[in-house]
Amino acid sequence: MRSKRRYLSIGTIATMALAIIAIGCGPSPSSTASPEKAAAPAKTKPAKSPAKPMAAKPKPKPAAKKAAPPKPPAPRPKPLLLNTSFELYRSGAPVDWRVNEKGILEQSLNALDGKHVLALTGLKEKTKWGIVSQPVTLRKKDLGKTLVITAKTKAHVPGQLFMGVEYTVKGKKKTVREPADTGDDWKTLTVKAPLPKNADPKSVRLRFLIRPGAKGKFLIDAIQANLKG
Repeated sequence: MRSKRRYLSIGTIATMALAIIAIGCGPSPSSTASPEKAAAPAKTKPAKSPAKPMAAKPKPKPAAKKAAPPKPPAPRPKPLLLNTSFELYRSGAPVDWRVNEKGILEQSLNALDGKHVLALTGLKEKTKWGIVSQPVTLRKKDLGKTLVITAKTKAHVPGQLFMGVEYTVKGKKKTVREPADTGDDWKTLTVKAPLPKNADPKSVRLRFLIRPGAKGKFLIDAIQANLKG
């Protein structure tokens, strides 16, 4: 029994010795192959954040258009009056003028504008006015305005020469009339005639009148006509 226990002890010791030898003969750490190095991860650039869209530049406002200047009024197709300086004569009478009695006309070279004037004398008949007249060329849209007429006159006797504007409203004649001033110099005679909107534009006439039995000579020149209002 003792030999057996000794044997077992020796066997146990031998087993332990072999184990120690096996451990001592194992591969040394230096002789073992080192594991392959892991591939380094590729460097990646950080993703760029999307660029902010550029704000659209505001379009410049178009320059304000300058207001067009008002158009001048269209020229009249025909003047208000013709032969206003009495330069045109035919058969001893001024062109474009109507004379009721040629006996009132006299020739004169004492002109203010141009070479001729309208020279008038009174009629011997003491009941008849001497009249020189011309229609005023008006349009329907001229009504409602004031017709202003000026003339240069010479009258040596007061209250004998008159300038007037005559027109018709609903068949009734209306007249605006002014007497000429007296003196040796040229005077300005003015008539202002408001034209009603219901007047007949074809009835408007300018008239120079010599009182019946007037004595002396009366001169007229440089007539101008305008519309006001």
